Amino acid sequence: MRTFVCSAVAVLCVVGLVLAKEEMAVNVKKIEGGTMTYTKKVKKGEEAKEMTIKVSDKVKVVKGTFNKDTKKVEAGDAIEGGLKADALAKAFNATIVIDKEEVIEIRVTGKKKKAAGN
Repeated sequence: MRTFVCSAVAVLCVVGLVLAKEEMAVNVKKIEGGTMTYTKKVKKGEEAKEMTIKVSDKVKVVKGTFNKDTKKVEAGDAIEGGLKADALAKAFNATIVIDKEEVIEIRVTGKKKKAAGN
């Protein structure tokens, strides 16, 4: 009986992790044809790897606001125009929420800053 209970708990933990939503800070390069090209934010000295991911048809596009207490970017007001908004036409910083290997929410945090000397 103990083995069964331990096995059941382990299975539930794994299923919970698989179904969990993931949030990550990224630099969005472009959104085109239902996919997003981005790089994860990395520590100084590390090289960012460019990746692509599917964007949900029902994606929510909102202004991201940093909560100093939780130290997380939270969803704010909706951005008018959604994926077609002018603010998303060029590279920008955001926190994205991923569920089942597709982006379900984009929290826009600002424009991508140019490197010094450019």
